Amino acid sequence: MHRFLSLLPGATTRVILGSALLSAGALTAGVPLGGIGAAQAGDNMVDQMVRKFCLQAVNKEVADSGKPAPDGMSAFTCDCVVQQMKLKQSIDGAKAICKAKAAEKYSL
Repeated sequence: MHRFLSLLPGATTRVILGSALLSAGALTAGVPLGGIGAAQAGDNMVDQMVRKFCLQAVNKEVADSGKPAPDGMSAFTCDCVVQQMKLKQSIDGAKAICKAKAAEKYSL
């Protein structure tokens, strides 16, 4: 299996994500953040932030590996992470599940 997909480092991401949410102050106001990753219809701000951090992590790992990523892998993986977190998975749990799904789908 390739080294791709070590997504969202646990505690650091929770602190960054939590701080960003608090400093944004937009959760209760319902203000959407523009330009946060590849937002999907129906995403809320937390989904958008999770996707943004996920895409950054996947893209960095792909770049560090020196190998090209299969088309659609980053989006597939990060959509999976968002969905798993909506199902109340921890970041580490979502990472493990989605890494395995991406590895299977893209034969990594």
